Amino acid sequence: MLRVEVKDTRIEKASGVKDGKAWASFKQSAWLHLGKPYPLEVKIRLKDKDGECTEQPFPAGEYVIGPECFWVDRFGNVVVDLKKMQPVKVAGSKVA
Repeated sequence: MLRVEVKDTRIEKASGVKDGKAWASFKQSAWLHLGKPYPLEVKIRLKDKDGECTEQPFPAGEYVIGPECFWVDRFGNVVVDLKKMQPVKVAGSKVA
């Protein structure tokens, strides 16, 4: 399984006007580990409505991308849905 690291909960907002209509986009940065010396930065798009972010960002931590994260769109392209990634459970993290 692939590992994704979320370092903080900051949300990046991009907005503008296209064809006379206002738009906004909200994304959170994460780091995809592919077994190479340096991870790749990826963006997790968060839901929005009326120019406001309506979804909580992922908490900082480590996650894995499992089979449930992949699907095929109507054009036959493989898509990765990072919103379905699962947190890594740390062994021995019981509260005394």
